[in-house]
Amino acid sequence: MFKKLLSAAIIIGCIVVASYAIYSATNEVCNGEAKQLVEFENNGISYRMIPGNDLTCEVIRYKRGCEILRKGKKCDTSLQYKGSVAIPESVSYNGKEYRVTGICGMAFKYCDSLTAVFIPASVIKIGDNERDENIFEYCPLLEKIVVAHNNPVYDSREHCNAIVKTASNTLVAGCKNSVIPADIEKIGDNAFEGCSLLEEINIPAGVTAIGEYAFANCRALARITVDENNSVYDSRENCNAIIETATNSIVVGSNNTLVPKGITEIGKCAFMGRSILKSIALPVSVTKIGHRAFKGCVSLTEIEVPAPEIELGSHALNGSGWYNNQPDGFIYFKEWLADFKGEKKAEMALDIKEGTEKMVYLLLKNSCDKFTSVNIPASFTGSLFGCFIDVPEIERITVNPNNPVYDSREGCNAIIATATNTLMAACKNTVVPSTVTALHNDAFCYVKGLDSIYIPALVSNIGNGCFTGCSDLEKIVVDEENPVYDSRKGCNAIIETATNTLMAACKNTVIPQGVKTIAYDAFGRQEGIENIVIPEGVEVIESSAFRDCKGLKKVVLPSTLHRIDRWAFINCTALATIECRGAVAPKIDEQAFRGVPASAQLLYNEGDYTALKASFPGEIKKSNK
Repeated sequence: MFKKLLSAAIIIGCIVVASYAIYSATNEVCNGEAKQLVEFENNGISYRMIPGNDLTCEVIRYKRGCEILRKGKKCDTSLQYKGSVAIPESVSYNGKEYRVTGICGMAFKYCDSLTAVFIPASVIKIGDNERDENIFEYCPLLEKIVVAHNNPVYDSREHCNAIVKTASNTLVAGCKNSVIPADIEKIGDNAFEGCSLLEEINIPAGVTAIGEYAFANCRALARITVDENNSVYDSRENCNAIIETATNSIVVGSNNTLVPKGITEIGKCAFMGRSILKSIALPVSVTKIGHRAFKGCVSLTEIEVPAPEIELGSHALNGSGWYNNQPDGFIYFKEWLADFKGEKKAEMALDIKEGTEKMVYLLLKNSCDKFTSVNIPASFTGSLFGCFIDVPEIERITVNPNNPVYDSREGCNAIIATATNTLMAACKNTVVPSTVTALHNDAFCYVKGLDSIYIPALVSNIGNGCFTGCSDLEKIVVDEENPVYDSRKGCNAIIETATNTLMAACKNTVIPQGVKTIAYDAFGRQEGIENIVIPEGVEVIESSAFRDCKGLKKVVLPSTLHRIDRWAFINCTALATIECRGAVAPKIDEQAFRGVPASAQLLYNEGDYTALKASFPGEIKKSNK
């Protein structure tokens, strides 16, 4: 039966060709590894194979079209799969038979004319990530999903029109006609995302977990029920929503949801994209509206929030009818500065109006990245965590002198928590006052134009990622009287003295003798560094230590090194050579060099490094030196 469906589907839905056709051979990252990838087409389906890798291949997007489709980019419909598509167990290429074992993450996403997909027993990996992902996001007409009955990893039990991960009973991908089987335990991340014609869903008693964005942008979703025997979720009072019982939080809402009394939170993406929802009345018990909770609810013009104070997530109301009706400029919601709407112009000032108490997370990064000055009013007392990350143009920061929580003492061009003397947010003209005792996580994160920094004697705590992405930073000096940190031998770095851990670096850093550990994110996004010699004595390179150093070409590792942690060199896309001086290979996390090109070489003089093949995407060989 499956073979009949296979042949019929290819004729109906795909462009039939007489044989295969090669159209590219590229270096790309797929399933986390950079490889030389040959791509070809066979009977209207596009494949990508890895030469020499057990004669296997995976389905990719048709002719590699529209591999990145988010952020409003349109998709050329000639580069989409249409109608019914049946994936074969094997395909012929260059006189050899290749077994189809995977489907890449973007293969079918945004195929708005796709109606049915048949997955053979040979497919044992779906998506590009370590976890399984929904490969059918934003396929509104998809109505039939069939997995071969003898597939060892996935199934579509009980004709559910979904992909289920058999071992974990996780529904990975659904469509408009999906019916969740009774024995499903988890609905995966993004499982129904963009399923815009899905109208009704019933959550069985056994479902104990619902992933992020599971029902995001299900525009027509009108009816939701939860089995009354479910111990984790409920749909009390026929509310047409999924409520997490223990927390009284709505995790999924519909166009017809009536929020019951006693609900405390509207969860992340709970109503995202419900295009028919016109009004929502929240009870006084609701004190939190999560990230993207009502984003894209284009008909939602009336929002009743009686609670005197509320926590507002980023993009909670963006794209809603209420949001779209607001005039251009700063958008305020209750006590929150929620967003900026309209044209961004150079040298704009962020003058937060008096009465505003809080600002949503990542507001400036997402909406106000061209602002050159920020003025904090006396009323502002909320958290600043994440508010100033990656805002490169800011030159001036002032805090109203009557603010009871924050100050900008001595014209420092920074925001300081007065009670703790912690510098919370900075800009390129910040000068750290001598009275500051701590630099908060990400305080200088992605600040552009900052060329030097002086760490005073009283600073005893520097948070993670404090100087990540400060690519213009050339000079770092720690006061000689500082008992916790130092910048020994003019190294242009911050070193934790007691542990000899290098905490933060810049483009001119020279790692001095005596350092034992390169800390998390120490060189993160220092794109000006081309070569780094890690001296003898260094034993550990922590997670993300050199992440996104896109100019880094050569690294020399010492014989004392015994551990390289996860993502230590992730996305070092220019890295060509790693020289290892040790007779014993260090322990390397399998994701330490993710995103490093396949052309990179790891060279060693003595010992056996072949065991690192699983952790290094390039060639490992003995040096001729």
